[in-house]
Amino acid sequence: MQHLPTLPYHEDFLSAASVALDRFGQYPVLVGIQESVLIENIEHINTRIGSRDLCAVLKGDAYGHNVALVMPQISSLCSHVAVVDNHEAASVRAADQDISLLRLRVGSSEEIAEALKQNWNLRETISSRTKITEVDNLGQHLNKRVDVHISLDVARLGRNGLPVDNEQQLSDTIAYLLSKKNLRLVSIGCHLPNAASSNPQDRSDISRRALERFVYLVRSLLDLFSGADQALPEISAYSSASSLVFGSSGIIEDLGLQCFDRVGNSLFGLASAEKQGEQGTCQVMHVATKVCERVHRGFGSSVGYEHCYTVDRENGEEIALLGIGWLSASLSYQGVGKTPTPAFVINDSGGQHMVLGRQSMNVMTIAAEHVSGRVLSSGDLVYLTTDWGPTDQTPSILVLSRLMGDVQPEFVTASLGGSPSSLRFLFNE
Repeated sequence: MQHLPTLPYHEDFLSAASVALDRFGQYPVLVGIQESVLIENIEHINTRIGSRDLCAVLKGDAYGHNVALVMPQISSLCSHVAVVDNHEAASVRAADQDISLLRLRVGSSEEIAEALKQNWNLRETISSRTKITEVDNLGQHLNKRVDVHISLDVARLGRNGLPVDNEQQLSDTIAYLLSKKNLRLVSIGCHLPNAASSNPQDRSDISRRALERFVYLVRSLLDLFSGADQALPEISAYSSASSLVFGSSGIIEDLGLQCFDRVGNSLFGLASAEKQGEQGTCQVMHVATKVCERVHRGFGSSVGYEHCYTVDRENGEEIALLGIGWLSASLSYQGVGKTPTPAFVINDSGGQHMVLGRQSMNVMTIAAEHVSGRVLSSGDLVYLTTDWGPTDQTPSILVLSRLMGDVQPEFVTASLGGSPSSLRFLFNE
C-alpha cells in the first residue's frame, strides 16, 4: 500500500488493527490509540504548566481511549490520576499501585467502602459536613484512614464544591474535617469552567477573579492545619483549559504549596486548536470502519432520512454502506443529530467520500465513488475520524461532534471507544 504524505501513520494503524482483529475477533468499529502522539501531548502540557504537577483525568474510561491502554504513558509522565467510578480506579491500580489517585466526584457509600476494602488508596472528594461524617464512619468501621479532597465552589457551579459565601461556615467545616481521626485532608481545589476563553492578564476576568478568591480562601484556612496532626494540603485549580490558560500566570503558586493541574481532554487533543489552552496538542484517537456492502441506486432514488438526498445522475449512483451510526456510537443516545451533509469520510489512500443524506442509528451511507475513479467495495476500510492531512479535508473528532448535533468531543470519543461495537488498540508511528 502506498505510503502517502498526508497519511503518515495509516499503515501502522492498519497493521495494529489486523493484529487486534486476529486476537479479539471482528468488530465493525476500529479505534486506534496513537501512543507517540499521546506522549507528545503530555510532554507539551507538562511544559505549559511549568513547575506544577500533572494530574491526568481518565473519566469515561479515559474519554473512550481505554484506561488500560494509556496508563503506561500516564504513569511515566504524570504525578496524579483522576477517575470517576470504581471500574476506572481498578484499571489504574492494576497498572500502577503507587500513583496518586483522585475521585473527581462525590462517591456513594458503597463505592467508597469498596475502594477502602480494595486498598486502592483513592482520594475521595468531600462536598458537605454530612459527607465528612459518613466517610469518617466508614473509615472507622473498616479501620482505614481515608485521604480526602475538597473543592471550593468559587465558580458557583453548585456541584461537588463547598459553598464559599460564608467564610466562617467554610472555616468551621474544614476544622470539623481536620478533627476527624479517620480522615486526612490532602488536597484543596477549585473548578474554573470558563477558562478556555479567559484572559489571565485581565483583572476583571471571571475566571481570574475566581482563582484569586480561591487563593485568598486557602490562605485563610492554612492556620487550621497547624493545630491538627496533618501536613499542608496540595492545591489544584482545574479543568483542561484552565490548567493551560493559567499555566504561566503564577497566581496559585503564590501560596507556596505543592500544586497539581487536572487536565483531561487536552491530553487527547479533543478540543479546538484555536482555543488558547489547546494549542499544540493533536488527536490521539483514530476511528475507522469497513464497507459492509455497495449498492446501486437509480436516478431519482432517495437516500437517508426525510428524503433529503436524491440521486441526480442519469445512470444512478453507487452507495457504500457502513456498519456504524449514532446508535452504534452510543446505545444511550439513539439517533443523536441526524447528520446534515456536507460531510465525508476518507479512504485508506486519503480520498474523500461524501456522506449522503441524513444519518442516524446503525448505518451510514456514503458515495462509493471517488473523483480518482476508485470505487469502494465490501471490506474496504474508511476513516470516520482522524486529524491526518489538511484540517479542511479531514473528518476529525471535532467535525464528528458537530455532525452529531454539536455535542462535546469528549462525549463522541467516549461513546465511540466505549461502544460494544468498538475494538480499541494501541499503535505507534
